[in-house]
Amino acid sequence: MILAGCSGIEDEPDAITDLKTEESLQEVSQDDSTYPIDWSVDSMDRGNHDLETDIHGKLVVSKNIEPLERGDIIYYEHGQDEHLGRVVGLPGETAEIKKGQVFIDGRKLDTFYGTASVRGLGEKEYFEKTPKKNYDSAAMKEYFQTSMEPVTVKDHTVFVLVDQWWRGSDSKDFGLIPNSKIQGVIVGHEKN
Repeated sequence: MILAGCSGIEDEPDAITDLKTEESLQEVSQDDSTYPIDWSVDSMDRGNHDLETDIHGKLVVSKNIEPLERGDIIYYEHGQDEHLGRVVGLPGETAEIKKGQVFIDGRKLDTFYGTASVRGLGEKEYFEKTPKKNYDSAAMKEYFQTSMEPVTVKDHTVFVLVDQWWRGSDSKDFGLIPNSKIQGVIVGHEKN
């Protein structure tokens, strides 16, 4: 994690920028600390169906979850279901969403997963590129203005969001995810 003020970005001196997390997964080899899973839910789709295994192959999950970092995609249980979600808030931090933008401890999260998006498109790009007949204008405008009250992340929990907030459930819906419910971290696609 890099503070934007330290990386030369003048307009957001207090922003948090994640320059480590890549938007697409890489192919990785399996080892004793990993296992493969199939996944077909599009809640993490950034326009390339990157986490859908019928397109890119099985996902590789690492059983090693420590230390969890912002940007990690976790595989976890909630209720009777398994989910994928991206770690956005870490223990001791306060996560909040204002008008479609994530803030951590009052600082803008300036990264590809820090704003409301549809298949990787931000609000302006979405309305420019998507034919009007394909969406409900009022509903999509409301979506891009999603807000959520501040939540302080407790010890041994994380705050997670799916990349397409409107397509899946995450901490906005059912709160913080206890580390005890995390089954692993997605590290890539299974190498053929």
